[in-house]
Formats: sequence, structure tokens, C-alpha cells
Amino acid sequence: MKLNYIQNGLDSLQKGYKNLIEYENLTFSENSDNSNRFFYLKDAILFTHHGIEILIKKILHNYNELLLFSQIDSHLKNAIIEKNKNNLNSVFETKLNHKIHTVNFSESLERLKIIPNLKLSSNLENKLKDLEMYRNIIMHSEPFINEYLIINTFDDLSDELDVFFEIALPNEYKSITDYDRFKQTYEIYNDFAETEDFINVLKINKIIIQALDKARIRIGINEIKIINDRKKIKIFLNEIFKESEFGCDLYNNFCSGQITNFKQIDQSLFSLYAKDLDTIYEFNLKTIIIYIPPLHYKSSPIIFIESDEIKYDQKELKNHNTFDRHNIFYMNYLRNKDTNELVFDRDSITEVNRGFNVSRFENIYRFFSKGIFCFLNFNKLENQFEFKKILFENHHLTGKQLEVKIRSLIRAL
Repeated sequence: MKLNYIQNGLDSLQKGYKNLIEYENLTFSENSDNSNRFFYLKDAILFTHHGIEILIKKILHNYNELLLFSQIDSHLKNAIIEKNKNNLNSVFETKLNHKIHTVNFSESLERLKIIPNLKLSSNLENKLKDLEMYRNIIMHSEPFINEYLIINTFDDLSDELDVFFEIALPNEYKSITDYDRFKQTYEIYNDFAETEDFINVLKINKIIIQALDKARIRIGINEIKIINDRKKIKIFLNEIFKESEFGCDLYNNFCSGQITNFKQIDQSLFSLYAKDLDTIYEFNLKTIIIYIPPLHYKSSPIIFIESDEIKYDQKELKNHNTFDRHNIFYMNYLRNKDTNELVFDRDSITEVNRGFNVSRFENIYRFFSKGIFCFLNFNKLENQFEFKKILFENHHLTGKQLEVKIRSLIRAL
């Protein structure tokens, strides 16, 4: 058997994430039998850890082969002599390969820091150390690990790995997702696009690719992916809103054909502005779920937004203009554009709406209920699925559950 570092590492990494997807399908699908899910999670940990370890050793090898080894002893020296004498590619092709010992995972992370112009972020380093801990527990004992700690470790890990290895192993690494193929397909179609509808598709996917690159998010064609990192979410949404307007459906059946602005109000509160309705929708941002359809379908990429609950005191909202529909709680209030005065009282809002000065007030809805808050689609392109129906029937799901559900729809095509 002969595999190089890249072949060995990428194979394990891909197998790790295939097992992670199977685990998610069993864990987050409604009415599924998830009794075997831990076997998939175990393999996800073991394969992913192995793939990362091998690819890190490839980085060390590329910089200085000696960084690979735990000690420079007589076995290693003789193996180097044999390698050079017989014109071999690696000391692991020598007869002494079984006596050569490489550094362990923890030490390999430390040695990465020796390499100039290569930064291992603290977030990625912490995730890798957690992954190593899970791997060691599985390999050497009866695993008893908090499942949600493992899920948290895997959250956004593929993006972190893709970006790191793209920089560290240029022209060798292949992304965990099909992001490489997404960009290649875009470039191919861009050379031959002639019809107006296909030119629009390419313009929009160029915006998506630029936003993904800036936010350091990786996703392929016909893939769906949840993004948990709020910093990445803000970068991505801000980028796509620079050049685009969106159609939007909300989980309470509100809709707009012209969402033009995404804004952060405070640490957790965000808003969308519907220009066609001159209305602001406020929500507590939790995650986004991105879907990229095949380019030849000429369909819009879709961005679902998951909101978290906003705590409120029912007594304080007693006279406010509140609504409770489809188990979704929200309120309507106004802001005076001249004085910034807020109007919450139900009767006062009615009075303003009947008067001649209504244009002096911003119309605002604040949504308190968690769930799949809305989806955004690029104007001028059709939707591949009945996303409005999907939203209305599944707004009670978590973002991860929705990701798994739509992934099953994609598989069924």
C-alpha cells in the first residue's frame, strides 16, 4: 500500500465529514431512529482527527522534514542515508520506516508555530485540541463525552480547516466541501454565458463567491450549510447587501419584494429593511443557513435566517401593539424620524396611522419568538424549491434541523 500525505489526509478528512453528515441526519431529522448515531459520531471524530494530523505533518514536511520527527536518532540518520543513496521520495520508503517516530498531534501544533507567515488561529487551535481529547478518550477508554460539546467543536470547523489548509498547502489541498468545484464551474460558465438570464445567474453567484471568500466560508454547488459564527454571518450578509436586493418571506407570513438593508442594532439585535413597505423587521440573530443551487438550474441562492428568543416581560407589554400568531410573538411600534421618540402604545399607534404625519414615523416590528425567521432570495431569479411552504411548515425547527431537512430534499432530486 502506498499513499502520500495529501491522499491519506484528504481521504480521512472526507470520510470524517461523511460520517458527521450521517450522524446529523440521524440526530436532527424528525421521527428518525437515532440509536446508532454515536457510531457515526465516533468515526467522524477519528477520521477527521487523522486527516488533520496527516495534513499538518505534510505542512511540516514541506517546510523542513526534520520537524516531523520526535527525535533525530541513529534510525532516522540511517534512514536519511538510505533515502539519499537509493533516490527515494521519503524516509518512510526505507527499510527503517518502522523505527522512525513522528511527533504527536499536540507537538505538531506547536511546531506549526515555527513556520513564518502561517497563522493558526486560537479558535482553530482550541477546536483541534478538543478534537484530540475526544479522539484519545475514544481510543483508550469507554467514551462518555457530552454530545453537545462535540457538536460545538464541529460547528464551523470545516470552514476553519479549509481556509487554513488552502493557505498552508496551496495547489495541493482540496476543500472538504465542493467549494473548489463551485468556483471552477463559475469560471467555466462565465466564459460562455450569452443569454440574459444566465448572465444574471453568474452576476449573483459572483457576489456570493466574493462574500464567501471575505467571510471565510466554504460551501459547494448543491450544498446547504449552517453558519454559527456571528462575525462571519455579519461579514457575509453585509457583503451581499452591498450589491443586491432580496425578496423575503417571514415566519409569520409577512413578505417583501425589496429587502435592501441589513443592520446590527446592538450585540444580538439585528434588522432588515423592506423598502417597498418602508418597514423594519427586528430579530435576535442566531445562525444563517445557505443553499447554493446548481448554476445551470438558473435558480437563486437562498439564505435562511434563524432567530433566537428575545426575553420580554408580559406586564410591560400590556398596552403595546402586540401579536401572537402561529405561535410567533411580535410587536409593532413606531419611531419618530425627527426626534427618535418611540411610540409603543396601541392607541397612539392607531392615531398616528390615521393622521397626516404618518410619513414622519418609521414602522417597526420586533419579533420575540425563536425559529426560522425568514429566507432571502435574490431578485430576478426563481426559487428551486417551494421555500415559502418549507418556511411556513418548518419555522419551529432549529437551524441545524432545517439544514438536515433541506439536505434530504436535495438528495431526493
